[in-house]
Amino acid sequence: MHEGAITENLVSLVLEQARAADARSVTRVVAVVGRLSGVVPEAMAFWFRELTRETPAEGAVLDVREIPGRARCLACGELYEVDDAPWPCPACGAGGPEIVEGRELFLESLEVD
Repeated sequence: MHEGAITENLVSLVLEQARAADARSVTRVVAVVGRLSGVVPEAMAFWFRELTRETPAEGAVLDVREIPGRARCLACGELYEVDDAPWPCPACGAGGPEIVEGRELFLESLEVD
């Protein structure tokens, strides 16, 4: 489960940003996770609670904003939503699309006191 390591990096970034802002505490964190990133939001939430104990981010709300997977057909240009492979084009049936959205994984914002 790689969510532990990913969330550890997220928490480090959150605490670094909170220190830079001279914040006493972190109240809310918004992370963006693409559905094709391989990250399970529920596991990320678990690790966030565990890794923020006894830190200025303890008790902060973690909001995970999921981005759907989207692909563009290289044969006909159709743009369509994807989840699990294979991803044949719904318009022409071609395979091997270009993934244009859904692999994101980043800290979008945080609220501090």
